[in-house]
Amino acid sequence: MKEGIISYPAYKRKNSNVQEVWKDTRIELLSSLWKFDKSNPVILAETTRQKELLTYILKEKPYLGSFVPQDKEISDTVNAIFLMYEKLNKIMHDVGCNKFGSTGPVSIFELGTYYDDDYDAIAKSLSDLAKQDKYEKLQHNHKSFLVEVKKISLEWSCYIDGSNSPKDNIYTIPVRPKTLFEIIYGNITKQTKLFALTAIWGPYYQKTFFEILEQSKKKELAQGKLPEQIKESSLRIEKLFEKIISADDPDFIKPEEY
Repeated sequence: MKEGIISYPAYKRKNSNVQEVWKDTRIELLSSLWKFDKSNPVILAETTRQKELLTYILKEKPYLGSFVPQDKEISDTVNAIFLMYEKLNKIMHDVGCNKFGSTGPVSIFELGTYYDDDYDAIAKSLSDLAKQDKYEKLQHNHKSFLVEVKKISLEWSCYIDGSNSPKDNIYTIPVRPKTLFEIIYGNITKQTKLFALTAIWGPYYQKTFFEILEQSKKKELAQGKLPEQIKESSLRIEKLFEKIISADDPDFIKPEEY
């Protein structure tokens, strides 16, 4: 929402900026976890449900099967995660993130199938892809998330074993691993940053920044501003760019800095 007007998706708004698109796109994606049948994203943050969720993902391999609602909390919650990543891949495809090599996973939307923002259509495309024996591409599509799942699964096993073992002193209490929600939140935050940079400044956003900087200098020169004033303005723009590039979260960037 901006100035009392709801505009969705964030990256299609006019006169938007990186911080706004980054923050709102993250909200749009994470909120989609609540939109798949019996999905209950709250359990992704519950420490008592981590082992159950991780075991389901690794043993059942739902990302290779049919993404049809099963009217079950665990399966629908996990399916909602993979559908969310497909939604991310779709919008990254829309803005041209696939034009350079840093986007990582291959999406079904890069295999010739294109859908509107519709979960049923996305689920159907995933099911069709599995039936076509394109398992490797589907698995690669969620590679970064699955790597994290395998890692924290081991950590949670050690944590549970350590928590249940006799404790001689306080120093034997193991450190709690990250929950699935923390993993997803961090992963989506990183990926939506790349998406926002590309959506606003194009796939070669660093080059675009220097073009904007040069245009600003020429404009101020034409306005008759002094060299010292132009230098000060350029420095302010450079600092803002550096802050955006180095930021780990959109909340670290103040809207008024634009």
